[in-house]
Amino acid sequence: MYLFHNTCDAGYSGNNGLYIKSGGSGDEGWDLIYSRNNIFSGTDYALNNYHTSQLLDMDFDNLWNNSIKELVRWDSLRLATLDDYQSHTGQEVNGISSDPGFGNPDKGDYSLISGSSSIDRGEVVTGINNDYNGSAPDLGAFEH
Repeated sequence: MYLFHNTCDAGYSGNNGLYIKSGGSGDEGWDLIYSRNNIFSGTDYALNNYHTSQLLDMDFDNLWNNSIKELVRWDSLRLATLDDYQSHTGQEVNGISSDPGFGNPDKGDYSLISGSSSIDRGEVVTGINNDYNGSAPDLGAFEH
């Protein structure tokens, strides 16, 4: 499963930005979940992974939950910060955890405002985001 340039914002309380509850067919899982240049913003966890045997390759994403509680739930382990997640899993080496800087999410505007930490923080994915503005692709669904 390839996840490129998604904006996932859990607008309702108690929701995760990205929730990996079980694998694909049966409980065997996908061969790999490959994630680049996404924004996963939760009102609960930014990432909640109950299926930790699922192969993941996550990097250049913004994991955010406004420090409501721990940033990531990794099965029964709660990881408070991006540093904790990185050191425990080796994921998101180039990831960030900061307010995405959305235009007006209450009105469905998920464009990035000037000065957003998600601008120019992505990785070039050939054939997907070659036509970006600035020094690098932006995170999320909308290029500033």
